[in-house]
Amino acid sequence: MTATTIDYFSAIYSDEENTTDTIYVYDTFIILWIKVSDRPSPEYSCQVRINDTDKWHPADFLNDSTTIAIAPMMNLDPYTFYVFTLNCDGVVENLKREYRTKIGRPSPPQNLTVEKNLTSVLLTWSPPLKPAGPDYYYRLTVYPKLLNANLSQTVLSYEMTIGYQPGIHLVYIEACNEISSNETLCSRFTRASFTIETTTTTSQSTTTRSRSTALSYSLFVFLFSLSYLYTSK
Repeated sequence: MTATTIDYFSAIYSDEENTTDTIYVYDTFIILWIKVSDRPSPEYSCQVRINDTDKWHPADFLNDSTTIAIAPMMNLDPYTFYVFTLNCDGVVENLKREYRTKIGRPSPPQNLTVEKNLTSVLLTWSPPLKPAGPDYYYRLTVYPKLLNANLSQTVLSYEMTIGYQPGIHLVYIEACNEISSNETLCSRFTRASFTIETTTTTSQSTTTRSRSTALSYSLFVFLFSLSYLYTSK
């Protein structure tokens, strides 16, 4: 009996005529294709492990008689290198393949904070835990209709001068990866808010009038007391 050998182990699959190559590498999963030289029985099995630390995942032969199997590797992180190890019954030496998943959707920016003083508002944030790509950027939006800016991943703060309408303002920031010229994947929003108080001259003039009235009353009491002392002599 001829020993079984592994003919190929790859995320690239060619059809029987070898006219088309399809690459099964995605952002969060990879499909590995396996072909063995012989499959002695339907119970013959192969299994794949990720990074030599994961459990073994069974490969699925397409039917009982075929020598071709697939092993879908799911729940992977985008834009991450993985080493896949293949073990098949009766094959002494395991095979290894390395692939990097595609660019995907980043996780949200973290720790968005707002610091406000009399003249400006300073927004600061931290990078996403999982950027899912090498060249992500930030999309910063402040409502109502104050700001809509795309910022480099190296920018972690933005200062705005106060000079707009009073009220509550909402801040939204997301991390984005540009997949192609017409496709962008962005994270969920991280949100914060700040309030610009209303200032009026009415309350200030009221305060001024109150102080003026108090001073006039005090002066009246003083003059009255002085007049009383003078007439009583």
